[in-house]
Amino acid sequence: MKYDEVVKILGSAGTESSSSSSAGNTYKTYKWEGSNNARIMASFRNEVLTSKNQSSVRSTSAQATKADLTMAKYDQLQTGMSLDETVKIIGSEGSQTSSSTSGSFKSTTYKWEGDKNARIYVIFRDDKITSKSQSNLK
Repeated sequence: MKYDEVVKILGSAGTESSSSSSAGNTYKTYKWEGSNNARIMASFRNEVLTSKNQSSVRSTSAQATKADLTMAKYDQLQTGMSLDETVKIIGSEGSQTSSSTSGSFKSTTYKWEGDKNARIYVIFRDDKITSKSQSNLK
């Protein structure tokens, strides 16, 4: 994807945070910042996207509603499961709290929230669970 296409999607040019050139290539990193510490960072080589990451970007859909979280559901989540399998077990879409892409690898973190501050966090690499954590589950 070219820089101009990213600008069109995000609605602004962003702020250049670094640039360099080497062996005829130009490297630039831009950041876009929103409310509540939301941030998107994107790196480009010769105006073509090479990596991206985000933090604190919130979903505007209804998917962030509270889920019925239990230790039994958490225990069913296993390394190697896909996001779709995870959603079926938990019964809710959850919300993506971070993502990054570098080369062909993509890493994403999802959070599910329940009653009484119950939470499940799952990290996926290339759509497969690599780690999970929980707090306040019963």
